Amino acid sequence: MHRLRHLSVTAVVGLFTAYSYVATVLVVAWYLRRGSADLSVGGSLLWAALSYMPWLAVAGLTWAVIRRTGAGCRAIGLLAAVMLVAVPLIAAIPKMFFPFLVILPGLIAVSITSHTSGAPTAIVAGSTGAALVDQHPNGIIPQKID
Repeated sequence: MHRLRHLSVTAVVGLFTAYSYVATVLVVAWYLRRGSADLSVGGSLLWAALSYMPWLAVAGLTWAVIRRTGAGCRAIGLLAAVMLVAVPLIAAIPKMFFPFLVILPGLIAVSITSHTSGAPTAIVAGSTGAALVDQHPNGIIPQKID
């Protein structure tokens, strides 16, 4: 405790922020692995670290506002106004990656399977699958003709 008296307030807050971030990432990674045994330790740690990374900016913004204005009603009002804009923007960051994670691989899979020659390997048993292959031998999506 004697050593902490020589550190500045900024250093103590920075150390506490780093400790809080690491502890949160470890707890979330443990919780993720508890629900899914096939998730690797590295994958769960990476996912948790990346999902909580934007909130470090919020912590820095909060620290800067309180440092600049003091811990009073003015700081609370300013933080409330800033967070009305910052929190939805930070929450939108993961949504920007959904097209790359979901839609793009699906489009690639459909484009690869729609241009293969011969019968597809996964045909549903019954007349519906065979009729679909007879009607569309090259796939459902037509080939691009220049």
